[in-house]
Amino acid sequence: MAVIREYKARGPFTSTLLAVVGLDDAACITLFTIVVAVVGIKGFSTEMFTTPLFRVGGSIIFGAVLGFIMVYVLKLVKDRHEVLALLVGRFWGEK
Repeated sequence: MAVIREYKARGPFTSTLLAVVGLDDAACITLFTIVVAVVGIKGFSTEMFTTPLFRVGGSIIFGAVLGFIMVYVLKLVKDRHEVLALLVGRFWGEK
């Protein structure tokens, strides 16, 4: 909305974009209401908060560990083409 207002955009794309954003907002509000109702019926549980927290936290830690390993491995490689091959996931270098 801010970009549309800033550039004073008009036209079919802008109209379609505003309609899609409106539908998206309506869907989010509806889903939020349904989730609140289901949680209210099920009752309050600490598991509702700890399970997502552990999953997200575990993913962040796993990604950080893999990132540090990749940085260490990439420091050992001197050729730019080999770095690209490592990042893509395949090694086509000659021995």
